[in-house]
Amino acid sequence: MMGDASEFDWLNTSVRDREEPTKALYQILREVSRQSGIQFETLLEQAQKSPMSHAEDALRNFRRGRIAKERAMLIHEWLAKEHFDLAQQITPYLFQYRRVSNWETFLTKHTVEGGVTAKPAAEFGLARRDPPADGIPIFRIGQEFLFELQSSAPAYVLAFEGYQNKWHPLPLGQNECDLRVRMPEGVSLLPCDGDGAIIPLAEYDDTGEHRFVFVLCFGPKPLRDQSSLITYAEEHPLTVYQTKTLIIA
Repeated sequence: MMGDASEFDWLNTSVRDREEPTKALYQILREVSRQSGIQFETLLEQAQKSPMSHAEDALRNFRRGRIAKERAMLIHEWLAKEHFDLAQQITPYLFQYRRVSNWETFLTKHTVEGGVTAKPAAEFGLARRDPPADGIPIFRIGQEFLFELQSSAPAYVLAFEGYQNKWHPLPLGQNECDLRVRMPEGVSLLPCDGDGAIIPLAEYDDTGEHRFVFVLCFGPKPLRDQSSLITYAEEHPLTVYQTKTLIIA
C-alpha cells in the first residue's frame, strides 16, 4: 500500500496487515546494530525519537510486529534516511526510494570550502602523481596518501570515509580505535601518531571515487558517532571539510 510520503501506508493499514512489515523493520534494525556495533535499544530510541519505556515488553512487541502505527512509521522513515541501502537489500518493497539522510543534511549545512587536501605520500618520500585538472587526486591501488588539514583554532577532529553510499569512521591516530584526535591551530598532517609522525593510508580493494569528511569541533570533546555530531552542532561550533580521491587499478 502506498501512502503520500512512504512506500507503505502505516496510518491506514489494519493491525494485522502491519505485522509483517513491522517485523521486517525489527530485523533491519537488528542488522544495523550488528554492523555498526551500536546497541539495538539506542538505535530504536533514535529511530522513534523518544526514550524506551518498559523496554522488555517494547522489544518483545516490536519483534512480534505489534507496535503503534505512528512508531512504525517513524522507524521506517529513519531507516530509509539513515540506512537505505541495507534496508532495501533486506526488504525491497518497503524501501523503494532514497531519502536525504540527517547526515547528508548536516554535511550540506556545515561544510566549508577548502581546508583539507588529499596528498600522495610522494611529497614526503615517494614518487609523486599530480592530480588531474578537475582537482580530484588519483591514487593507484596500494599507493600511500595522507591528508593536509588546516584549522583556525585548536580542535577535536573526526573523519569519515564514504564509498558507494556507505559511511565508515576513519581512524586518525596510531591505531584503529583513534577515531577522535586533537589538532593544534594551523596545518596538520593526518593520520599521525602521538608524536606527530605521519601514518599514510592506502586503499587495497575498492576502486572508484572515495569521499572523505573531516569534522572539526571547537567546543568540548565530542562523542564519536554521526548522530552525536549532529546534536553537538546544535550547541557548539564546528566546521566540516570535504574532499575526494579517485582510486584506480
